[in-house]
Amino acid sequence: MRIFILKFIGLCLFIFVIFSSVSSAHSSKKAVQNKTPVKFINYIFAGRVNPLIESVNNSASVSYSAYNLSYGEYNQCIYFKPCSGSPSNKYLDTEDGFLPDFGLNFSFTFLHFADKIHYDYANGTTSYTERNPPMGTDNDIIYNISNRLGYMLAITHNFVVTPYIKASKYIWNRVILPSYPLISYREKYRTYYWQLGLIAEYALTSNFLLKISGGIGYTFDPRMTAYFNTPAHFSLGSKMVYGFKLDNYYLFMKHIYLRYGIAYRRMKFGYSPLYSGFIYEPSSVTNTFLYTVGIGYAF
Repeated sequence: MRIFILKFIGLCLFIFVIFSSVSSAHSSKKAVQNKTPVKFINYIFAGRVNPLIESVNNSASVSYSAYNLSYGEYNQCIYFKPCSGSPSNKYLDTEDGFLPDFGLNFSFTFLHFADKIHYDYANGTTSYTERNPPMGTDNDIIYNISNRLGYMLAITHNFVVTPYIKASKYIWNRVILPSYPLISYREKYRTYYWQLGLIAEYALTSNFLLKISGGIGYTFDPRMTAYFNTPAHFSLGSKMVYGFKLDNYYLFMKHIYLRYGIAYRRMKFGYSPLYSGFIYEPSSVTNTFLYTVGIGYAF
């Protein structure tokens, strides 16, 4: 994980250098000669950014995504004995599939602060595979809601970097339908998580914007409910969560833009507390990819 974090930081620095180089190539010699170090610092904190960047950051949009879910429940035999699984299997069960996802976004700026409120809802069926018996299906309903607050730093007129902090809530309802004659089983996962990250925005033309972002953080107060005759509630361990996102915006009318992109997130849940030497819910990992298209209105 330390190696991954270092690679992530290196990638951010690489993107920063590339965008800075491209921006410098498009700036005039006169602007460079007249911009002293003090003026440059003042420009970063007070400079006016490209109108396209301002428009995208003051807008409302709707989106549709193909939500690719990949879930794995770790074999508790790796951590505890006695256990019911085999130490040779990394996962006790897995879940994979695509879900249709619908999203809403609202962004606005005040001075150089940028805020974004996001909500999305996914609902569909995935393939569920267990160690024994082999497989079944899973009906999923997933909610994500978040609020991201950042401060826009105008490196140049066309290039803006925004460090941010983000708070989110994640809810996953799943109904497992086994392929063997047993009653279906319902679970609900819920967690909050925070992230620190960086956004890089570059206006390639007057109507085409590239946006790259990435963040890393931690879950807090994760919980699970197993619905038996009487619901059973379990607290889960807090784990790291991180993700990346690439978006392209095309302003094809004065106030209307098209957005398309890809996003990735990796989230883990820690195992539930020990009970008589056993754990009910092992540690798990959820990887998600979102392939998104959307349309927005810029204020």
